[in-house]
Amino acid sequence: MTATAILLVAAIAATSRTASPELTAKVENYYASILKGRVIRYDLAIRRLPELKEGMEIVAIHGEEDRAEPPRGSRVCWVKVSEKGRLRDLPATVTIKPVELVPVAIADIQPRTPITHELFAMQEIETQSFGATHIPSLDELKGVWAKVKIPSGSVFSGRRISPIPVVVVGQPLKIVFRIGQIEAVALGKALEDGRLGETIRVLNLVSGFRLRGRVECGNMVSVE
Repeated sequence: MTATAILLVAAIAATSRTASPELTAKVENYYASILKGRVIRYDLAIRRLPELKEGMEIVAIHGEEDRAEPPRGSRVCWVKVSEKGRLRDLPATVTIKPVELVPVAIADIQPRTPITHELFAMQEIETQSFGATHIPSLDELKGVWAKVKIPSGSVFSGRRISPIPVVVVGQPLKIVFRIGQIEAVALGKALEDGRLGETIRVLNLVSGFRLRGRVECGNMVSVE
């Protein structure tokens, strides 16, 4: 993303006539610092700010620092004030309408389809309605497939994708049996998907028994 693309344009609409100009500016600056570099642009509407009484001193604005996703939609942050040597947190309410560069499906993507660059395009989308939904980055779209159907025109979300397993259902594999220093091998078939280290159900093609084995590589599970 270029420096121009991440330029932040904040339209501020303060609705509290009694709000301190200092507090309004601090809330604006607080969200500007959080959104910088994470969205293309945004609109910030301040809905309600606490009325500061005489003797109150603004110490800090906080509450959104640890969010994995950019704050979207109706949000509450906290104004930490000092009054007669005591600290208090007072709520402030804002609405944020960010515009982000997000991956959008350009065709219907069926479940279990590996995600490639040919299946999506990066588009500027207003993401207010997404709330805390995780929208994957380009790097997070490597080595994943569709967990559910992703309709054409839909924004990718973390709930719709998952890492491609190293073992897939129906795949032939080796089942390694270990008892102490003794090891035996049988041919088997995966009955469910599995990533490295996961325990999955497999079918022993020699005995016909269904077992649970730990995925050790792309063609082997171990049973101990």
